[in-house]
Amino acid sequence: MKQGSANEPMILQRLRGIEWIEDVFEVGMLQSTREDAGPWVAVSPDGIVIGHISSENGLFQEEERQIMFVEMKTRQSVDTTI
Repeated sequence: MKQGSANEPMILQRLRGIEWIEDVFEVGMLQSTREDAGPWVAVSPDGIVIGHISSENGLFQEEERQIMFVEMKTRQSVDTTI
């Protein structure tokens, strides 16, 4: 395992324990399949989370199911810029 991804399994496990998170998926490269987007349209998140965001935070009118991308960083040294 690369040093920069050392915390990923622990973070994904913690995400699974949050009550409003329905599912957590570990992923690699995701590429668009839309015809109007070229094959160069891609992202590489560390994970995808499906959860229910409530209206308590004021961002939504009612509870909505959301798909969220997860990007995790592991600090390598005190001088590392995050």
